Amino acid sequence: RSTGMLLLFVLFIGAVSGAINDAKMVHYRLRRQAIIANATNIWSTSDPIPYFFESGVQAVSAEVRQQILAAITFWQETTCLNFKEDTTRSKGIKFISGPGCFSTLGRWPYGTQSLSLYNQGCNNMATALHEMEHALGVNHQMSRLDRDSYLRVHEDRIQGGIVSQYQKKQGTQTFGLPYEYGSVMHYTGGSAAKVPGQATMEALNKDYQQSMGGQEPSFLDVQIVNLLYKCTMTCRTQLQCKNFGYTHPKKCNVCICPEGWGGAYCDQIPAGAVSLSATANFQTYNINFGGAASNRSKSKAHVITAPAGKRIEVKFPALKTTNMENSCGQNGIEWKGKTDLRTRGVRFCGWNVPTKSYVSEGNRAVINAYYYSGSATATVQYRF
Repeated sequence: RSTGMLLLFVLFIGAVSGAINDAKMVHYRLRRQAIIANATNIWSTSDPIPYFFESGVQAVSAEVRQQILAAITFWQETTCLNFKEDTTRSKGIKFISGPGCFSTLGRWPYGTQSLSLYNQGCNNMATALHEMEHALGVNHQMSRLDRDSYLRVHEDRIQGGIVSQYQKKQGTQTFGLPYEYGSVMHYTGGSAAKVPGQATMEALNKDYQQSMGGQEPSFLDVQIVNLLYKCTMTCRTQLQCKNFGYTHPKKCNVCICPEGWGGAYCDQIPAGAVSLSATANFQTYNINFGGAASNRSKSKAHVITAPAGKRIEVKFPALKTTNMENSCGQNGIEWKGKTDLRTRGVRFCGWNVPTKSYVSEGNRAVINAYYYSGSATATVQYRF
């Protein structure tokens, strides 16, 4: 096995990763064919990945087509992979509007493979990005063999026929990357519940219960694709990236940085971020962030720093978002207090208003305001 990835063929009806209200999420598995990944099951990095759009009754709408093209652009710009539309319509990924949202997991070596984004249920950017990552060979985050250290799955609460999508998969390769609740490849905590509003998955760290799932790929979602395809080999010289960043495979003079770091070498605050300096007394800062609905998530970082050797305490005496679902995908406030910023942080939205203080591991912390649609406002108090 060259990658250790387990390839599955799965069919879903409904959206993924909190793209729609969890109460409406219904997934059905069509069939499963397990194949251990080898050189024939991942795409070539030498040639563009071919794709084409189905015509006729299974044609995707103009809206979904644009979302697919945007998802292709995202993966092409952040990895060493390239894509090209196949005018012969005889090979590669065939985009269809089938009975749900589904994709093969990795390259299907026996002809064309279907990636379905149903026009009336999968017409959102989050689902397009999620299914595209499946097509590139990445399994669900909760399929990791170590997931029981982070997650409790209630199989008895999951709708029939799709429990296997929540089960651990032997042979799943993690490349040593940490578990991430906020991955676009992670379902939300209430997804596919028999009883609407009931948790099908519980984060062992309760702070992350509403943080499961993502609207678009995270730093680690992108990195695992770059590791799977050995994209670091595309640059002759590897930069000395800081804070777990790594050399961009398409822009060899800059690093890809974890969310919360910026600059060419991941040692600066992100472009456009607000810089705040903590003192011994609480200071107050008001966040108001939102706008019109967008295909892509928008965010604004607020970086708090303290003197060396100090840790930062943060409270949220007031917080209001337009997202009132049981996951914080649409909009919210995110707290990142770890020294390792690779994983997404603790998210707050709706009724999940924090009542306790949060303390950083080091002298730096990040608060992100974000929205896919709607808005998020918060009053932040901080000190060291």
